[in-house]
Amino acid sequence: MTELLDAYDREGRLIKTAKKDKLLSEIKEHSLREGDAHLAVPAVFLMLVHPEKGMYVVKRADKSENPHLWCKTVGGHVHHGETPDNALSREAIEEIRTEVKIEHSVDQYMRNMRTADLSHTAVVRLVDIQPWFATDRIDRGGRPWRRRFRAHIYTGVLEKETLEFTARTDAQEFSDGLGEAVECMFYQKNELRELIEKGDRRFTHDLSVLVRDYYPFL
Repeated sequence: MTELLDAYDREGRLIKTAKKDKLLSEIKEHSLREGDAHLAVPAVFLMLVHPEKGMYVVKRADKSENPHLWCKTVGGHVHHGETPDNALSREAIEEIRTEVKIEHSVDQYMRNMRTADLSHTAVVRLVDIQPWFATDRIDRGGRPWRRRFRAHIYTGVLEKETLEFTARTDAQEFSDGLGEAVECMFYQKNELRELIEKGDRRFTHDLSVLVRDYYPFL
């Protein structure tokens, strides 16, 4: 099935809807040439925390962007016609085989943290929307470039001892047959922030920005 993505300019205006591969290629070429992306695509970012073990940080597979770097728990595009909440639910199942219960009320979020079976289901909440979120990437050839996202940022709680990863074989995106992530580690948030502040290059720019800007929500 052809995946379509919407693309927005810096002022938040919808510029086009196009096939995913063609649109992302256009954005990358512009960024490599001009030093920044000219369009942002909608995406969801999720950072999950285990109450005792710390943040779930996952290692990216041998992907075309940021291969083998450690990153946020879940991330993915919002397809044309899809809501961010639906996209997050889909991505969490696809990437880490985990259902998410999304709450937009702080009171309900706190209640669900006390009553949900966190060993199977993550309780999450939307904490911010960044319409022009910048993330610096490295491709397999070592070339740096910048992407822009219309990012819906979520945080949440889960009590799984480890994460299971799904090997996806969509030839359009995963020609090597690997999924988004291949390994999980736990970091206490203060430890992770210290490593990032020291310039540890094992972590993606995405994760560095999210930990810096949303530390109180973790």
